[in-house]
Amino acid sequence: MVLGIDVQGHYFVNTHPRSPADAQTELTNIYANRTKDKILFLKADKNLKMSAIQDAITMARKAGVAVVSAITDQTPGSEPLVSAERPKAGGS
Repeated sequence: MVLGIDVQGHYFVNTHPRSPADAQTELTNIYANRTKDKILFLKADKNLKMSAIQDAITMARKAGVAVVSAITDQTPGSEPLVSAERPKAGGS
């Protein structure tokens, strides 16, 4: 499950636009029925104020999310940080 917030503060649940109230309802409905794997991935525009991020995390917690994990974009042309994406030594 991914909760996204764009630069204007609009919410998206798995890329589908939602009002804040609808996002809250959808997350609550989803996480209320889960007994484990109560993880939410949060992807927010880098130019948002921290208060907007805090509001989203509060919403997620009220919906029953146990873990909020941030998703980031890799800067084009930069070296991958995840070891599985790095070239293997010896060229293989």
